[in-house]
Amino acid sequence: MIRKNSLFCKLTRIKSSSKSLFDSFMAGFRPEMESCPVCGASHSCTTHASYERNLIDFIQGRPVYHTIKVIRVICSCGHTHALLPDLIIPYNTYGVFFCFWLCT
Repeated sequence: MIRKNSLFCKLTRIKSSSKSLFDSFMAGFRPEMESCPVCGASHSCTTHASYERNLIDFIQGRPVYHTIKVIRVICSCGHTHALLPDLIIPYNTYGVFFCFWLCT
């Protein structure tokens, strides 16, 4: 799995949803610029496949359900990786905003 750090400010200052941030991140994604976390090769990843995943977000004080498309890349070494920005919690349906607002 390739984790991408895209949250550059504190969660309390972000006036958006996990889904909209995910969409804007994926719009600028370039698989050929990634490095493989297994072999370390840079510029060796290509888009391999994708899958849909459910995401529960927290917008205006209530939970909102989304479906997102997660891209998988494959390296020249043969390993595949899902590309997840840091606002998507691995192996979990909840987005980071849902968890943040649940704890506050």
